[in-house]
Amino acid sequence: MLRSLVGSEMCIRDSINAEYGQPQFVASGSRDKNIFIYNLAQGGQMTMSLDQHENWIRCVAFTASGKHLISCADDGLLLVFDLVAKRMLRKIAVSYTHLTLPTKRIV
Repeated sequence: MLRSLVGSEMCIRDSINAEYGQPQFVASGSRDKNIFIYNLAQGGQMTMSLDQHENWIRCVAFTASGKHLISCADDGLLLVFDLVAKRMLRKIAVSYTHLTLPTKRIV
C-alpha cells in the first residue's frame, strides 16, 4: 500500500484525482453521503469535506482547471462546488436517481 486516506466510514463509491490544474488533490465520494478532498502533497491530509448530498454519492469529477468538483448522488442531485471558495455553486435536480457522470474529465 502506498498511502492510506482516512475519512469515509462506509464503502467509497468513486474517487478521482485532479489531472490538470491541481494534480495533488484526490476526491472521494461514498455511501456515507460525504465527499472528502485529500492533498497528496501533504501526505494525504484531508483538506475539505462536503456534506450537502442526502443519499449515496455515485460519482465525483474535477473540472479541467481543478478548481471545481461535480458530484452526483442517489438523491437526484448534481452538485457543483467551488474548491477555492469552499462552497457549493449550483444544485441541479434531475428527474431520476442512480446518476453517473459520463467521463472523468469535465470541461
